[in-house]
Amino acid sequence: MGKLTLYYFPLRARNEIPQLTLAGGGVDYEYVSILFDKWAEFKDKTFLKQLPMLVLPDGTEICQSGAIVRYIAQIASPRLVPDDPVKAAYVDMIFEMCQDKRVQVIDPICNMYSGEQFKTEKETVLGHLQDNYLPCWTKLLGDKKFFAGDSVTYADFAVFHILENTQNVEPNVLSKWSEMSAWYERVKGLPGIKQFLDSRPPLRQLPPAN
Repeated sequence: MGKLTLYYFPLRARNEIPQLTLAGGGVDYEYVSILFDKWAEFKDKTFLKQLPMLVLPDGTEICQSGAIVRYIAQIASPRLVPDDPVKAAYVDMIFEMCQDKRVQVIDPICNMYSGEQFKTEKETVLGHLQDNYLPCWTKLLGDKKFFAGDSVTYADFAVFHILENTQNVEPNVLSKWSEMSAWYERVKGLPGIKQFLDSRPPLRQLPPAN
């Protein structure tokens, strides 16, 4: 199979889970960052006129980050989705939790928001994480290495992205969650993941913490 090409803007947002899945799955790909002033011209050349977009070697275009991630999970070796349909649904459930706007808002917080909007939205998402999502994820993880057992799946990369972006605005987000903190470091240390994290362009200068 030839090399895949992933297109997105110079942000850490909807491209991150696909890239984590590519890196964690050992899938060869090229990343092309589309600058905002070039988007109108590039947009006219695409089928669905949206990003992220994954282009296969035969020219097939796949848009929508969830569809991209699920495709990558299927072609990775080993696959990043369980064969058992119940376990596969469990993995997808966790992935979809990370698409909930109550936590997905961490992307614009890190990439766009400023001033009072940054402060207000940051406190709101931290509240949702501490009160709802981290307790739920801790229960779903249990005593397993990863959410689906001994093997990593795209669900792990989805949760990792939310927490990794959150740590940019609140480094101590996992200080009270020892199981999740250990899991986070486990995912971070996987082959390909550290290399991907270290290779990214720096995040924008974030607004002051207070």
